[in-house]
Amino acid sequence: MSNGLGSLPLIGLGKAVGIGPPPHERMDQLADRFGDVMTLQMGREPWVILSSPSAVHEAFVVKGGDFSGRPMVPSMSISSGKGQGFAKKKLDPALIKLRQKAFGELFDARSVERSLSHFEAETELLVDHLVSASSSSNGGVEIRPALRRAVTNMVLRYAFSARVPYDGEQSTSVSPSSSTPATGIGNIACNSSPLFEELVDVVEHLWDELTSTQTFLTDLVTDPRIADRYYEGMSPIPSLVEKRDNLIRKIVSQRRLERQANKNAKSSNDMLDVLLGASLPESDVMYTLVDLFVAGVNTVSTTLEWMLLLTAKEPQYQARARLDAASRRKRICTIDSKVSNHAEEQSYVDALIKETLRYKPPLLLPRRSIVDTSIGKHRIPAGRIVMANNWSLTRDDDSWHLPNAFRPERWLEEEDRVFRGTESCKFIPYSIGKRACPGSRLAQAELSTATDVLLRSVSWSPVELRTDLREEYSLTLSPSRSQSLRFHRLESKANKGNLSREKL
Repeated sequence: MSNGLGSLPLIGLGKAVGIGPPPHERMDQLADRFGDVMTLQMGREPWVILSSPSAVHEAFVVKGGDFSGRPMVPSMSISSGKGQGFAKKKLDPALIKLRQKAFGELFDARSVERSLSHFEAETELLVDHLVSASSSSNGGVEIRPALRRAVTNMVLRYAFSARVPYDGEQSTSVSPSSSTPATGIGNIACNSSPLFEELVDVVEHLWDELTSTQTFLTDLVTDPRIADRYYEGMSPIPSLVEKRDNLIRKIVSQRRLERQANKNAKSSNDMLDVLLGASLPESDVMYTLVDLFVAGVNTVSTTLEWMLLLTAKEPQYQARARLDAASRRKRICTIDSKVSNHAEEQSYVDALIKETLRYKPPLLLPRRSIVDTSIGKHRIPAGRIVMANNWSLTRDDDSWHLPNAFRPERWLEEEDRVFRGTESCKFIPYSIGKRACPGSRLAQAELSTATDVLLRSVSWSPVELRTDLREEYSLTLSPSRSQSLRFHRLESKANKGNLSREKL
């Protein structure tokens, strides 16, 4: 490629040593100099970095089949069973079938809509926790662990009809092998057995390890032979993956036995029931559930964390969104550009969610070319890793008015239209094309419901003099540190639950 930069193996080392801008900003700066299609030596392999909507559209939409592979760094290879489930390296017929199953049944509109009462109930429990913790502490409540628990419970409810209580919350323990399902989609009572508590603890520990600086450097910089020895003998990741997988296998096995013993009993109708009823290979069942934990928790909880921090720092946006939430029926904010998003059909809450996703965008998983191909005038050999820098897409001066400003109202003013063609790639929080996130509809429902309930139920304000909006570059673009906020309930306990009774 004519605009390759040679060997720059330390492009991401600022994460480890705190020197210079973070990788997403540094890549954006380099794109200003070398163009929107450039090659960087990211540790052991050259990566092609795409920094414009036009380049992303050509690669992932027009030539999506050419770039349908998925690269695997060592830690994610271990975590995904060497590329099982949606993380498969190639878009083979088995993965195509699984994605069709996902869009058609696992995450279809009807299934997600039936789960809204689950997500609403879980957010109301989050509100109780935040208010209680704030009132018992002069310093407010640390929001990251609380949000992760809430979104984890949304995923548990959707996948297993289960949840894990907060510390101090009264728990109703029900065996996962009970002959009577703990809940069906849309009901409030949920299974909260110790088996799920152990699974959540293991998944959280594993996430901490996968996002650590040690893992980052081992995956991208370390010699492969040294990396292999590290993961074989020193890293806790393999043992945590084994524990996680064994727990999920136990849950799946118990559900199978339950279904066999009670063929005439009412099904839970959760994601696990759908998977078991679809005659999928055991590995697809296992790692589809794993993917839901990895992708389904982190993007949503991180976006909620950013939304709370941004609107604590700029309370006028919080106040306007709260008025909007109180004056309308709740509905799901849709990102899909094929769905009309004109201003008269949007709400300010929708605009707030979209602007949070634009201003602090999720990282997009890289892809790998599976044939010799090209992007514009640049030749791309087969096997090359290609990544869209989402930060560049959402901060592009040519695509956005005042891109560096947090302005939810942009979605009700200059961006009140359907994005088509090349422009559709300037805002892709769930990626686009053949390897787009299959659970985007679920994520949008979780985000919309949680944001709506929070706005109607509580107000929040900073604890510290200055809210820290710096980013940490890892598997997600998360706040650089976990912070605390103060929460105050806006409605009485007697009025709580009005949302649950509201007809959708």
